[in-house]
Amino acid sequence: MKVLVIGTRGKIDELLLALVGKQEVTVVELVERDSLGAEVETFEGFDVIFDLNCDDEALRLSDYISLKDKVVIVSAFKMTLAEMASGEKIECKLFGMNTLGTCINRPLWEMTLYNRADEKDLSAVMGSLGVGYKVVADRIGMVTARVLVCIMNEAIRMVEEGSASEADIDNAMKLGVNYPKGPISWLQEAGVEDVVELLWALGATDGSGKYSVCGLLEERYYKSRN
Repeated sequence: MKVLVIGTRGKIDELLLALVGKQEVTVVELVERDSLGAEVETFEGFDVIFDLNCDDEALRLSDYISLKDKVVIVSAFKMTLAEMASGEKIECKLFGMNTLGTCINRPLWEMTLYNRADEKDLSAVMGSLGVGYKVVADRIGMVTARVLVCIMNEAIRMVEEGSASEADIDNAMKLGVNYPKGPISWLQEAGVEDVVELLWALGATDGSGKYSVCGLLEERYYKSRN
């Protein structure tokens, strides 16, 4: 199986770790959307296409929708597949994936379906890739990412309030509740930009305020973009 992976370096590296020793993987690091055509002459030579940052720029989906019956797996945790594909005629086999940092290199991937009838195709591809998966509802944040970013946000809020240090919070969650890593360290690995942008997307669909980004986390977001 020949796989094309498009995305930022960190996410490409994490996917490669998940697929190491399993498949022939051809990688394109896409910095600007317009550069894709110069680097890849055709998509036809690939069995599966991954776009690990598609929900950062939904217009990128237009590169793939006319690829009849081609398996296309795109990031879909900050925006749903339904939102990205709204008004479009989808001819590819389109699937969404939770690509929040640290959620890719796992034995079980969190996936969504654009067309329920395509689930058998997803099963066949994931079997060939040698990766387990779980289909969840096509919703912002899916399941894991939604839970994680809320924990990270509250951890930074505690730092902001002076309730505990970053090291104390990480140690408490690792030693007290057996987390594999502390929420502050997890935030750094997941990526501040993705975490904040997901919280904003969740907040836009929920009026309760529970996804409100704390001031310190928002400050770190803007610093990361400078």
